[in-house]
Amino acid sequence: MSEHWVILSPHFDDAALSLGGWIWQKAQRGQMVEIWTIFGSQRLPVNPLTPFAQQLHSIWQLGDEVPRLRAAEDISSCEALGANWHHFDLPDCIYRTYPDSDIAVVQKEEDLFSSPIPNESQLVDTIYELLQTHLPGGVEIAVPLSIGSHRDHVLTRMAAEKVGLPLWYYADYPYVIQDEVNLADWIPENAKPMDEIITPSGLQAWQSSVACHRSQLALFWKTDEEMHQAIESYSRKHSWLWKFHRPLNP
Repeated sequence: MSEHWVILSPHFDDAALSLGGWIWQKAQRGQMVEIWTIFGSQRLPVNPLTPFAQQLHSIWQLGDEVPRLRAAEDISSCEALGANWHHFDLPDCIYRTYPDSDIAVVQKEEDLFSSPIPNESQLVDTIYELLQTHLPGGVEIAVPLSIGSHRDHVLTRMAAEKVGLPLWYYADYPYVIQDEVNLADWIPENAKPMDEIITPSGLQAWQSSVACHRSQLALFWKTDEEMHQAIESYSRKHSWLWKFHRPLNP
């Protein structure tokens, strides 16, 4: 097993939410873990924010520098996990417009989960080229299963699969715990799971890393205690990644 992992995280918080305890335990064993945030631009768009983006900014309570401050939260989170970090300069979907247009990609919540293809198909090639340029040799790569079909998760997965290297897939938290999701539907019969028990120290590091994403907590939980309990409950799972012999279609 490689001692160098690259975790592809669509947004600043996805890797911490989905794999925090596992990442910390790998780092504690001396393995190098890097979290690469694909849609990690720290620049606000030139176009005015949509009402939906303004609503999210109001919830996040970060003032006028949301992307930069969210990136700072992620750096603190990565440090809590003992992981290195890299932010690519691609904007979150709530800030994007369609190519050669001023029409916002996301105008309401439902748009977050609509197919990015074909309207944003060029982003698959853009992400693919970034990965081809920056991925070192001999690494294990983990990508989201894209459970929930968030457009940025789907784009990340499609680009990673285009690279053509063996991949590990992780369940997207919190989408994986939604009532209508059956994880078994997403895991092929021939998938090779990586089983690992999260220790109490791993759990604590996981909770601490999620807490670093302070602006995002209100989207999922009412209190810090509720977050701690949710992560503790999820940490009782033993499988965090699955290796597929061939890429899946989203």
